[in-house]
Amino acid sequence: MRDISSGLAAGCSIQAADDGSVRFALKAADRRAAFTRFSFPPALRSELTDGALVFTNRSCGQLVGQGVTDYPVAALGSYGNLGLDMPWVGVVDRARGDGAMLLLETPCDAFVSFERDPHGRMWPQAHWSPAKGAFAYTRAASYRFTPSGGYAAQAQLYRRYTDATGLTRTLAQKAAARPRVSELLGSASIWGLPGGMGDPIPAVRMAAQMKAHGLFPALLNLAMDVPDAAIPALNAMGFLTGEYDNYDDVREGPIGITSGPVENHALRLQGGAKATGWVNEDGSQMYRRSTSVVTGVAREVVPAMLRRRPFSARFLDVTCTVDLMEDYSPTQGYDKRGDLRNRLQLYGYISSLGLVVGGEHAKAWSLPVVDYAEGKLSGPFWWEMPAGYLKAPKTRADIKTNYLRWGVNPAARIPLWDLAFHDCMVNTWYWGDCSGYYTDVAPELDEFQDLSAMLYGAVPLFWVNHLGYGWDRHRARLLESYWLASSLHKQIGFAKMTSHRFLTQDGMVQETRFAGGGRVTVNYGKAPYRMPGSGALLAPHGFVATAPGVTQSRTLVGGSPVTVVRAADRLFVRTDRLRAVGGVTVNGRAFIYPGGNGRTHILVETTDTCRLALGPGAHRVARLDDEGKPAEPFHEVQGTADIPGGVGLRLYGVEGTVAVR
Repeated sequence: MRDISSGLAAGCSIQAADDGSVRFALKAADRRAAFTRFSFPPALRSELTDGALVFTNRSCGQLVGQGVTDYPVAALGSYGNLGLDMPWVGVVDRARGDGAMLLLETPCDAFVSFERDPHGRMWPQAHWSPAKGAFAYTRAASYRFTPSGGYAAQAQLYRRYTDATGLTRTLAQKAAARPRVSELLGSASIWGLPGGMGDPIPAVRMAAQMKAHGLFPALLNLAMDVPDAAIPALNAMGFLTGEYDNYDDVREGPIGITSGPVENHALRLQGGAKATGWVNEDGSQMYRRSTSVVTGVAREVVPAMLRRRPFSARFLDVTCTVDLMEDYSPTQGYDKRGDLRNRLQLYGYISSLGLVVGGEHAKAWSLPVVDYAEGKLSGPFWWEMPAGYLKAPKTRADIKTNYLRWGVNPAARIPLWDLAFHDCMVNTWYWGDCSGYYTDVAPELDEFQDLSAMLYGAVPLFWVNHLGYGWDRHRARLLESYWLASSLHKQIGFAKMTSHRFLTQDGMVQETRFAGGGRVTVNYGKAPYRMPGSGALLAPHGFVATAPGVTQSRTLVGGSPVTVVRAADRLFVRTDRLRAVGGVTVNGRAFIYPGGNGRTHILVETTDTCRLALGPGAHRVARLDDEGKPAEPFHEVQGTADIPGGVGLRLYGVEGTVAVR
């Protein structure tokens, strides 16, 4: 092969394997030789009955028909900020289920464009870029074929590849080395707890309210204005505790989170200029920090911080999502492969401290070192809104068209990442695209996010301040969203996703299955859906989910929706008329769950009296305050307990056996 612009010649070896894959390796005689770009191997061509492309463009996964003429992206960089999270693009025939994937086996200096054939159909084309201007190393890509199974088979084929190449590390393996990783099961990621001092400390008081209201387990991400004394108290309550950290952006200041000596730490572009990074809302410019120094910075910052603030987790923003970069510093330079090694070293160091490690929107390269990722549950194009600045839309018109068409359109989304790696990383929404974030302007998206979290076996991310549901604005709705996802995730969070399929032609009814017996069916549509076999009638925005130890559903009963979550130690019911479900009679919401100290907590939102079936023996009931402390004396009841109706959420405690579960 010869690069037309530079004249560089490169040899190509082609190897066909027994499994039918074909591998192409490009090698130049002089690795120091400069070139502009190689485009190789040639794009595939075929006659598909119903062809579609599948890929992860900073998203959970996209399904785009080959004939679509207006997809907003024409090319995606491998491991790019707005590029491919997994370095492959698949082509599948949706009618027959067969297909082929283009896999970039040396992904650091590569991108894929979508080229159209004479009939206007898109096909993936691999391109190779220089490493610091030179050929530098052998470039490899392969075509791998799947005779059936569609995109699910391709995702699982890629998983076998990462297993064979040593990239995969499961959550079970991570938890064996760092036991607190297991506490991610069912734990929502919570941001926005209050700072400041007080007695009790405001963050501790809110956490006590969360636990009393059944929002437990959870990962609490605490701002720097939360006082040091809060951390041991929150740990003692059983929460995972963490803090925001960032080693990618730097401004002048003492060595720390987003600060340091800029002249020494800045990544240098070709020619010596400092690479610019994030721009703050006040217009101040930050710079990209060279990853050659980030682990050293972390070694200075994190141990000293942990002695003062003993967190159990740490969230590193930016590092595993932004483009791989080249550093042209004469003393600490590297190419993109070196950049990736530096980032792995940073995460590996944080992990070596025994912490649960989180990252913003993970890429496949981060599988060995990241335990949970914020943003993997999101679809694409949320970045066309000021999500990174946490500026929620003020009207529905502020939600961009591309986001609505591709990001939250069930027919265009697929859990491609989870089909490969559900058992390797716990996933949430992006913090500017999270559960309840649009509740004031587009509440229909609340239901979409609940269904998606269940379908993908993920956990929610919530803001408990003025953003999203908030703790003091829409508490009941936040708790419902938490229960729907968390109760299921406790059972399937570390399991492989084994399949995903569309059950209706319009894509509005979908099913996933998980190893160990988990199965989730959701109805994104506005019309009911009759489940084959069971005959259950899924309500609009309804679902049926089962896994060992938990069943949950939203079905039409007598023409109106009934939502139920039932696990061994808890029950949630939501109805729009007075009805009995599993020993609780309620019109509205009722949450029943262990409250500690031998009590069962009953949290209700109903204007009618809520009646609970009690077990044998003596029982005592009392109204509790927000933190679960008695607000009135306990009084004895027999057989049943009547919780009076009222306005808003009200918390009660029962001493004795409750029969509703």
